Amino acid sequence: MGISAVRLGVVGPCAWQARPGTLLALLPEPVNSDVCLQAAGYDTFADGDEEWDEDFKRLVESLLGDLTQRHGVPALHAPERCLPPRRGWLPVPRPKSPPALSPLDALASAGHDDQRLEFACAAFGAARSAALFTSDGHCLLWVWFAANSEVDELVAVVRRAVASWPCRDLAIDWTRLIPSTLELSPAA
Repeated sequence: MGISAVRLGVVGPCAWQARPGTLLALLPEPVNSDVCLQAAGYDTFADGDEEWDEDFKRLVESLLGDLTQRHGVPALHAPERCLPPRRGWLPVPRPKSPPALSPLDALASAGHDDQRLEFACAAFGAARSAALFTSDGHCLLWVWFAANSEVDELVAVVRRAVASWPCRDLAIDWTRLIPSTLELSPAA
């Protein structure tokens, strides 16, 4: 079963790298059982499959295309995870650098697998007026916009980008799910 719907959450005012903006979250359904999502108040779980994986990549591709058209070419930041330390040793980067990933492949990979990339961030345009994040092998997509638009306008932009699937609002405690590695700071 592929993606049946995309759930949209307005996290609200949020700074990224000390720049004010607005953060939205997207959660494609069905979602594999996840203790972090359950702690945030989400409770509708089911297993995905290869079709779901393909749909997830199409979802990321759609968002990338729309954000690129509106905000400019993305710059990718996707650091490799360090190998786990052996006793008495410090963590070290993987010995061989794999080939560079495209923004699409990096974002899809970081949203599926927590072994290779720590996270993936595509920052759009020279002004970095928007950014798309995935991390930790969670299928959550975080979309940040610089503080120059109304929330309703931003929600409409995201809804158009994910128009291939039904898009419904989801009110859970999104702030519990924001990875610290993304340098996102929700307003208190």
